[in-house]
Amino acid sequence: MSKTKTITMTGRKPVQIETEKWPVIARADWYDGQIECQANRTKAIRVRAHEDGRRIIYGVETSQYPGERANDCGFLTDSRAVAEVGEIDRHTIEYIQRVAAILRDEGLGEDCIANLPAEVLS
Repeated sequence: MSKTKTITMTGRKPVQIETEKWPVIARADWYDGQIECQANRTKAIRVRAHEDGRRIIYGVETSQYPGERANDCGFLTDSRAVAEVGEIDRHTIEYIQRVAAILRDEGLGEDCIANLPAEVLS
């Protein structure tokens, strides 16, 4: 049985995916304190890619403090807009930066961009 995940999106209803068909290709994490499981606040950005070229770029922010809300956001690349490899990367980076801005952590966005698969130059 395939494992599924529901991802909160920005400006549209959530999406549900089979995680095997949408592997994580880049990630960045932040938490306060020295041990993640004891953190009061956490932030994470993930990039998942489908074999057809679509990508889901999403972020999650949690807080253990009373009165503070979780902050989830996400974007799905349009398969028509990602026909070329360069366009896929350009859209992915733009969405990572948008997610980082929503999470108020541009450094986390830069960490995620740095974890994308490297561009091979010849």
